[in-house]
Amino acid sequence: DRDLDRVDELMSEAGWETDAEGYWTKGGERASITLLADAENSTDGIVGEVVQSQATEAGFDFTFDPVDEDSLYDAVFAPDYQMFLLTYIAVDNKPITCDVMCAAGIETGQNFTFTDVPEAEPYLATLESSLDQGERADAGAEAQRVLADAAVSLPLDSPPNVLLWDGRLSGPIGDHPVFGPFVNLHEWSIGS
Repeated sequence: DRDLDRVDELMSEAGWETDAEGYWTKGGERASITLLADAENSTDGIVGEVVQSQATEAGFDFTFDPVDEDSLYDAVFAPDYQMFLLTYIAVDNKPITCDVMCAAGIETGQNFTFTDVPEAEPYLATLESSLDQGERADAGAEAQRVLADAAVSLPLDSPPNVLLWDGRLSGPIGDHPVFGPFVNLHEWSIGS
């Protein structure tokens, strides 16, 4: 839920005031934010427009800038951006891995958010290497807590996740929100 009174409180405490047009200003500068997104992704376009509307209503001079994919990635890897919207779709059953969230992934290009939170790395390493689902779940939860405290990213929406299967399959079939649809594949069976 949006809490515009809380926005007012926090911005005022930080020394910001609103100008005649209702934008937050400090030292003669507006609180300006530019959000980059892939112009070809219609979902990102809708999300960007909603965020722009809400941020503007909260008093921020917010620009939503849909650009071509090459320009988006050039800006992300430079890095030359304030915010970017990227739909990341996990393709395996690991909710977070060192590839995309550990400092070592920055050099490989997998960690495109340039996340470098040393306190999270032991939890991410456990999540990456442990075969014990309980240990992985605990490590994942702790990694999420540490990364959230560091505010490395702001989830705006989640892409739709749909799993379809043939009626001949049986077992505990479903799309687990963290571990993905195939976490318990070994328990499935095929009937006639």
